[in-house]
Amino acid sequence: MAKVLGTSPQKLGRQMIQVFVGDDKQPHCVHRDLISASSDFFKNALHGKFKERDGIIRLLEENSDDFAVYVAWLYSGRLNYPPKVENSDDNNDEYGSALGSHYQKLLELHIMGDIIQDEDFQNTTTDTIIELASSSQRPPLHESFTRSAMSYLPLTSSLRKYLVDCWVYVRNPCWYEDGSVTLGEYPAEFWIEVAKGLTNQTKKPTPGAYPWELNPCLYHSHKKEAQKPKLA
Repeated sequence: MAKVLGTSPQKLGRQMIQVFVGDDKQPHCVHRDLISASSDFFKNALHGKFKERDGIIRLLEENSDDFAVYVAWLYSGRLNYPPKVENSDDNNDEYGSALGSHYQKLLELHIMGDIIQDEDFQNTTTDTIIELASSSQRPPLHESFTRSAMSYLPLTSSLRKYLVDCWVYVRNPCWYEDGSVTLGEYPAEFWIEVAKGLTNQTKKPTPGAYPWELNPCLYHSHKKEAQKPKLA
């Protein structure tokens, strides 16, 4: 959870920095000590031997709206996202679409947290994703979320682990039978992690209790039996 530092000069410091995000012409202005205490990226940039120590930093690849959410979190200790979306039987598709957008935005915020090396902010976004999954009873299992998480987050990412665990523990065979999941749309390394999780989570039978030992018929071909005419 974020450290709420309050507004006292002793905690915020007196120096301000300017952060230009994306193609912004106007900077985000943040207290130097506040952001340095939370983000290792800013701490190193502002206190190292780089030109950024003069107090002007550019994040050309990031989203300005996302950074504004981050700055608000720095000062308040609260993540003001996502807005509440009502769920009802009448707007099931609309709710699902809005929920997917919220998950995607939270993932963007989490990835930005990884880039600026702010562990507290990343933990906050992870907690928000988990809370949203619990309240909606719809964990983030869709392909676009999975592909982005696997592409932009490191192997050691705790959010990647959460995503894999969702598939391991919330698993449902119907996902693969009703067309909800197209295997080729998900990264191969993701399925490897899911398989490892299932292996660790599933109780391993002892020799003599393997399904092929208990019932070899499970592995027989039964095409001829299916083609036999039924007796009147």
